[in-house]
Amino acid sequence: MRDALPMPFYPLANADRPPPKQERDMIDLKETFERLNDQYLKFNQIDIEDRPFSRPDLCAFARIDHLVTSENWSDIIGSAEHDEICLDVDCVELAAVATEEDVLYLVRCGVMYDGHLECLAMFV
Repeated sequence: MRDALPMPFYPLANADRPPPKQERDMIDLKETFERLNDQYLKFNQIDIEDRPFSRPDLCAFARIDHLVTSENWSDIIGSAEHDEICLDVDCVELAAVATEEDVLYLVRCGVMYDGHLECLAMFV
């Protein structure tokens, strides 16, 4: 039987979140996702200690929720079309708090930036 994974390391409170945008520069999400695209779905490149779950999509959802918590308690999957899901994430708010390391983590978990729809997306 496999050892149980530790509970997610993301706090429920905002205390450990990155500083708000006025204290640091916003990243360009589209450019950063495109630049790091060669790391797409390289989940095994993430240190095991940094993976609260054994599945890349769950790790991505947990990281996104840690960075940008929805105030309206909506599902993280906002819509789907064919084989792609769009994530219900405020990209402006994410750009204000995310670091390049956060984007690298998301890319390695299979998240991409859909420039046509201007949203985060994943293939199913």
